[in-house]
Amino acid sequence: MKDTYDNSCYDKSHFLYDPTNNKTIGKFKDETVNPIIEFVGLRSKLYSCLIETPDSLKEKKTAKGVKSCIIKNKIRHENYFKCLFNSSCDEKQVEPDKMQSKNDMLLFKSKLHNISTVNVNKISMSSFDNKRYILNDGHNTLAYGSCLIRS
Repeated sequence: MKDTYDNSCYDKSHFLYDPTNNKTIGKFKDETVNPIIEFVGLRSKLYSCLIETPDSLKEKKTAKGVKSCIIKNKIRHENYFKCLFNSSCDEKQVEPDKMQSKNDMLLFKSKLHNISTVNVNKISMSSFDNKRYILNDGHNTLAYGSCLIRS
């Protein structure tokens, strides 16, 4: 399946290195290059993973709608893990057995061409996924409309 992947991101001495699909649109690319040790996915576009580098462990975190400085400085991989397993993200329960965490962000807003700064207290992490049906174990999910969901 060499034609499906862009393996130009590896070191030239690596056995998977192949420059033929370098920067080709539509080809899969290995974003981490190094092995992923642990992955925590709370919901769509809200996940964290620990990546093993030659020197240490590196965190790769995403949180859609949250400023990058908040993700970089205030949110850690352990927070994602705690939020998933309900040992409390922030001591605030939204749904039964679901936790959420809020962070303050300073934003620029424009209303009728008047620019102002606004301090917003936004939910940065939540283990409640409203796009999937969560089974009784709290971790496995089904798509809404599945025949396996009992009324």
